[in-house]
Amino acid sequence: MKDKIKILMVDDRIENLLALEAILESISTSYELIRSDSGREALKQVLKHDFAVILLDVQMPGLDGYETAKLIRTRENSKHTPIIFITANYQAQEQINKGYELGAIDYILKPINPANLRYKITRFVDLYKHHAKMIEKEMLRSDQLKIVGEMAAGVSHEIRNPITGVKAYLQFFEGKTEFIFVLIFHHKNWFRLLETERSESFLGKDAVYRFLNHSSYAWRRFLTALSAETVSKVCSLTSSHRVTVFIVDDSMYERNRSKAVELLARCWDHAKGCYYHGFRMLTLGWSDGHTFIPVDFSLLSSTKSQINGISEKIDKRTSGYKRRTEALRRSTELVPVMLDQALAAGMTASYVLMDSWFTFAPLIRAITQRGLDVIGMVKATNQRYLVNGRKLSLKELYSVATPAQGKKRRILRSIRTQMVPGIPMQIVFVRHRTNKNEWLAILSTDCTLTEEEIIRIYSIRWDIETFFKCTKSILKLQKEFQGRSYDMLISHTTIVYARYILLAWQHRQNTDERTLGGLFTLLCDEVGELDWAVALQQLLDIVNDVSEKAGKKLSKLIKSQLQQWIMALPAYIRVYLTDWSCES
Repeated sequence: MKDKIKILMVDDRIENLLALEAILESISTSYELIRSDSGREALKQVLKHDFAVILLDVQMPGLDGYETAKLIRTRENSKHTPIIFITANYQAQEQINKGYELGAIDYILKPINPANLRYKITRFVDLYKHHAKMIEKEMLRSDQLKIVGEMAAGVSHEIRNPITGVKAYLQFFEGKTEFIFVLIFHHKNWFRLLETERSESFLGKDAVYRFLNHSSYAWRRFLTALSAETVSKVCSLTSSHRVTVFIVDDSMYERNRSKAVELLARCWDHAKGCYYHGFRMLTLGWSDGHTFIPVDFSLLSSTKSQINGISEKIDKRTSGYKRRTEALRRSTELVPVMLDQALAAGMTASYVLMDSWFTFAPLIRAITQRGLDVIGMVKATNQRYLVNGRKLSLKELYSVATPAQGKKRRILRSIRTQMVPGIPMQIVFVRHRTNKNEWLAILSTDCTLTEEEIIRIYSIRWDIETFFKCTKSILKLQKEFQGRSYDMLISHTTIVYARYILLAWQHRQNTDERTLGGLFTLLCDEVGELDWAVALQQLLDIVNDVSEKAGKKLSKLIKSQLQQWIMALPAYIRVYLTDWSCES
């Protein structure tokens, strides 16, 4: 274990704390001794740290030792932490029993025997180390990367049975909770499944919701591992000349029917022009133009339009609490963080595609500093562009841009410029599809691309729109589970994203040109170019060779059957088989 083992010492008198510190420091330098001079301060420390053992004075003003121990036991992470009561007075048996009922492991009387205290602390620390090692072994045994690797290798054999495929790759969830991932394929919700004859083999509804509401599960790590492994498999099927991209976009996550959802906010829907209750689902995806893989997401709330805040019961040390604090940040702050995590997991791409809600100078600069280029839609805002020392708006930039040459019906104009504060880029103005009198602007920080290439690459962004539509209308995003905690929203969204990744991989296996199906199609095309008469003659020659090598009776039978088949052919075909049709 790299981190120091923490021991909490609670006493209202500083001299007693110093004495305990002197005794324990003589055991090992690997201990981190934390002092608390009151019960309330001890509770704060328990929220911040995991302790191997707690030394707790019984008699303290305010919260005494018994009350403090009772509150410590109510917290999930400290429910099983050993507590040793320290008291200056001999306790009656009734008081001792009360201490044990509240979770005490042992009593130590003052004045403290240093050797006795050292021995007991050493034993509890050894137990703590052993427990930590057991947890680490369990984590290694259920390594997500290994599971996802097995998924990528075996899913091609389970193309026709997605349920079997998923269940094999989610065994690291104890019990039968992996069944939640394949619930969509049964076309029933959990309540209806419990009414079927197989209900005894399923978990209860309460168990499922406890699993989904757990705040300590690292859902982001799981999704990143699954995405990274799948992307590596897709890349092996992708030509090195094909462009790969990251795509950033957000979508509505509606919860209009409930006002008690944690971190619920009042959000504006730009498409419909109205407000809704819910979240902004910021998503980062990867695509090679053929397969889209969701990589990361965040359900964003709002500090200004927030209806409900963060639950006070959440442990601030958990992954769930980190997700909650992230929900209150700006989307432009989170995009670079998501990209860093994707790159650290081994995913690569040449461009980041985004629409006009993200193409602001600070975010573009942050992305280009990471070695990625940006291609995105631009709208007319207060943003200014430098041309020959002049700062121009987007509309003014259009007026000075160079008109397109030749028969480029979609492309109107293009210009090389710099976005203030000095980000070089090329902007292409294209004709609006629905209104020919208007134009749209697409920027690219890669100035080596042609106008056509910029438009072609940017068109890949539509993959994420298809993804949003599929997850909501087919994979039951927002509808399958209706919990109120933010942990439920995160777990449910991750499960839906994992389903989409599996289906995307299966689709790629079925449609990629390098698979057996594609090779068979190419072979058929080559055979089609061969003259049919020559091919038929060659086939008959092969049959004749086989019959010659067979026995006399079998050879005679084959030739007789073949001759009858030839004589039954139309005359215009038999003329090409003169050698066979003339045989008797």
